[in-house]
Amino acid sequence: MSEFNEEEVKETEEIVQQAAEEASQKAEEAAEETAEMIREAVTEEAETIAESEPAQVIEEAAEEAAEAAQETAEEIQEAVAEEAEVIAETDPVQVIEEAAEEAAEAAQETAEEIREAVAEEAEIIEEAAEEVSETVQETTEAVKEAVGEDTEAIAETEPAQVIEEAAEEAAETAEEVQEAVSGETEVIAESEPAEVIEEEAAEETREAAPEEQSDVTEPEPVPVKTKTPFLKNRKVQIGLGVLVLAIALAFIIPAYKRSQTYKQALEMVHSGQYQEAIDTLAEIEGYKDADQYSAYASGLKAFYDGDLEGAKEGLETAKDLEEAPLYRSYIAGEESMNEGYSSSNYHTASQAFTDAGELLDSAGMAVYTQAVSDFLAGKWDESYDGFKKVISADAIPQDYVKQAENAVLFMDARAKFNEGDYSVKDDFNTVANNDDGMIGSRPKEYVAYIEGKELYEQEKYFSASKKFDAAGDVEDAYDLYNSCVQERPSTG
Repeated sequence: MSEFNEEEVKETEEIVQQAAEEASQKAEEAAEETAEMIREAVTEEAETIAESEPAQVIEEAAEEAAEAAQETAEEIQEAVAEEAEVIAETDPVQVIEEAAEEAAEAAQETAEEIREAVAEEAEIIEEAAEEVSETVQETTEAVKEAVGEDTEAIAETEPAQVIEEAAEEAAETAEEVQEAVSGETEVIAESEPAEVIEEEAAEETREAAPEEQSDVTEPEPVPVKTKTPFLKNRKVQIGLGVLVLAIALAFIIPAYKRSQTYKQALEMVHSGQYQEAIDTLAEIEGYKDADQYSAYASGLKAFYDGDLEGAKEGLETAKDLEEAPLYRSYIAGEESMNEGYSSSNYHTASQAFTDAGELLDSAGMAVYTQAVSDFLAGKWDESYDGFKKVISADAIPQDYVKQAENAVLFMDARAKFNEGDYSVKDDFNTVANNDDGMIGSRPKEYVAYIEGKELYEQEKYFSASKKFDAAGDVEDAYDLYNSCVQERPSTG
């Protein structure tokens, strides 16, 4: 019987040794695969964010995972080796008895441990997802500090939203992993672990006992693996945590890059670097409203280059983005002015500038164009008030301010003329010389009338008649013209 037991012990030892080697190999392979997977997931993006050191964070996580997996393999190998030594140095019968007792005791403990492991399985994945979110937040803060950005600037790019979206994607991946193992955990949870272990121990004992040793009722030694579930669970926890982290970062890093590029492009738009913004936005085509902003920048560039048609095209594509509607209204006002001096055109322009709100000098231009409309319609009082307002504000282009000043000078000279003060001839000449077409020939008609009066008083009727003819309908120019015709003297 002792000979058989020695052979059985040797056979058991070989089985245990083989199992130890297989476990060690699998653990090492798992560690290598986990580390390699993480390195591959971040290698492509690591260089682009080297300044913020997220690559170092990922590399350290990979190293910790590899070390943990290696320690797990060593613990398994040591545990199995110790078990083999115990079996080799101990009397097989005694080993069988002690193993049976230990199996019975361990069964109850293992049952409780399995229940706890099952109960904690969901918490493991949830905690892993939370750790990913926290790690991502820390990485974002590190990046922010590295590039010297303040909290308000980062808030404009909504990094929290980027992180949250990536964390949600990582959580979905974690749920898939959980579903993959849920079948096994549910089976374990629904079973009576103590009963399962006792039955397996008894079955293995019956199969191992030879027929000629029927008088030995003790069960065959069964390797007790009470630590294995914990080792496996620990390995799963580490691997799952690092895997979820790698997956999350795989989404976060590109999203962060796009977010930063988007933010940089918007800063260019707002600082007037329109062509630079267009080129930058082309790198993230399709991201959020990058395409609209590209059209917006294109429209603004054309606007400030004086290309109203190009500006309209770009700003219409931008739709209601930022100040696009206001710029379109401003352009409509300029187009109405360009159609020529008429009360109707300038009234339309005034409405368009009013719709442009506080954009650029829209408020002043609305007043100016309405004043021109009133002037051309002969509404002297309304026109005079409008021109005085834009002159005092000096908030519109200087060419228009000068025209307003010229119009005011004309109306002041006209008022004096109507009171019989003909000393304003020089003012009328100044107005005529500075006019761009808004006031027209009226100042010259007043000058002709004043000069005609001077010649008439000198009895230079022929010359005076020419002046009154050029004065048009100013005052009594027509009657004075007729009075310049003298009868032939009787003396011939």
